[in-house]
Amino acid sequence: MHRRTLIAALAVLPAVPALAQAETRRVRGTVEKVDGPKFFVKTRDGENLVLVAPMGVPFIAVVPATLADLKPGTYVGSGALPQPDGSLEAIEVHIFPESMRGTGEGHRPWDGAQQATMTNANIDTAVSAVDGSTLTLKLLCDQPIFAPDFGIYSHRINGMWLAGGASNSGGKVLSHFFSADEIARLSAAIDPDVPTGLDFYPLLEPGERFPVLDPAWPPRLAPRPADDSGFLQAMLEGISAIEKLGYDRLAELGAPPLHSMRSLGGGAANPAWTAIRQNSLGVPFLPAHSQEAAAGAARLALIGLEAVGDL
Repeated sequence: MHRRTLIAALAVLPAVPALAQAETRRVRGTVEKVDGPKFFVKTRDGENLVLVAPMGVPFIAVVPATLADLKPGTYVGSGALPQPDGSLEAIEVHIFPESMRGTGEGHRPWDGAQQATMTNANIDTAVSAVDGSTLTLKLLCDQPIFAPDFGIYSHRINGMWLAGGASNSGGKVLSHFFSADEIARLSAAIDPDVPTGLDFYPLLEPGERFPVLDPAWPPRLAPRPADDSGFLQAMLEGISAIEKLGYDRLAELGAPPLHSMRSLGGGAANPAWTAIRQNSLGVPFLPAHSQEAAAGAARLALIGLEAVGDL
């Protein structure tokens, strides 16, 4: 049979019968043999293990892919190593199927190599993406910015760096309370130049990752205005305030000040929300060259490939 890396939740039994006491652990290795529910695996450290698959356990196979498989909107996991200049250099990229979108989202240590990190995210280089899930900020900088205490990380892009982070706030909070049609109808009743005066921090549950990193950070969604359009406006103002705080935080840490804005996602098509964000950020809003979330990353990747030749 072909050897293939598998990911599954399996019980682990050492191959030596005298030590056959079940335990749960993470295993990386090669499947040498399959006998019914038992998988005989040799780990990368040379250890022989027997993995027992419970009935109905899901299996995910890791198969070869190429740069051509990276399409706009692709959800990926990138294992990377820190470089002397502070940037991250990818050592492998996993392309997730659509059914696994959102798996392990974020930036964290990874056991694939010493000092390695793993970043699971949607490919996107918009300065801001306000979509159906979260608020994501990215800023092109001439130096890397790493601030784990604020959930900020950087990736090298053709001699420059994309610095930013992703808040737990965003479109998913809005869609919890209103449908897309309701948001469109209520937005038409909003006057962006007349603020509600409320200080909302729209979250569905405690915990924030950027521009503050605090697992206990509380949602603020009260007092709720009597009319739904006022409630929606207060949430839009709150998300816009988070966006401004994010760019202010990046500037405090050495990023260039924000001079203009290009936006992607469903929120970018909402005139009332766009006006609220313009009032908050105080910079010109320019049209995006594409509304595909990963179009900018794809263009930069192509430029990089042209610069270094065929990989």
